Amino acid sequence: MSIKVIKVSGAFETLEGKYTGMVVSAATTGLDRLAALCCKDLTASANESEFKLAVRAIAEQVAIEVCENLNTVSLSPVVTFAPGITGSVESMDAPLGDGNGFTVIATSHPQLVKAVEGIVPKMGDSADAPRIDTVADKAGAGTGVISGTEEFYISGSNISAQNAGEGIELLKADGTAAAAARAVGVNESGICVSGQLGSAPEPGAYTLVLATHGHSTPDAELVKLAKKVKVV
Repeated sequence: MSIKVIKVSGAFETLEGKYTGMVVSAATTGLDRLAALCCKDLTASANESEFKLAVRAIAEQVAIEVCENLNTVSLSPVVTFAPGITGSVESMDAPLGDGNGFTVIATSHPQLVKAVEGIVPKMGDSADAPRIDTVADKAGAGTGVISGTEEFYISGSNISAQNAGEGIELLKADGTAAAAARAVGVNESGICVSGQLGSAPEPGAYTLVLATHGHSTPDAELVKLAKKVKVV
């Protein structure tokens, strides 16, 4: 994956400088691709056509609830839709004027925001580069959570932790070590590494770092992959 940054004209006259930077995604994922990605990890009975039908049905019902019934719709843990207006009115009971148009406000759910905040982007990686997707607690506390010294899983692609120089670290916000960690096991396909902390640090936010050459690329240069986690 490669992140691109482009230069665009500033939107405000008072903005210092004439240009600002804008991050551009590598591509756009549509409903067809989303259906394929979701269905491939579901049961054999999962059908992409039915998945897309369900998505369209949800979208239609959300439109009715928000635009006709003026209700707020929460599609936890993804997004919340709420009715709103453009501009402002003089008082709480004032009628809408010419400058007030109906609008729908979409707000990302806190769980989605938390998950996205834990993503550490990688610049210009090749297709076979080691990658971390999630850190999951074996005790069932949730994604991005480690329960003390209970075993946890690091899932991703082309990862390992048993070769020379490889290992797991738990770091504080200042980059210093928070607790000793060790690899317990490695999936034979290189998509999962299980780990365990030697001691339980104070509850809070930390960064989990996996140093790896890569499961299928043991002679490659050692890379360090980071993921934000919460220790409870």
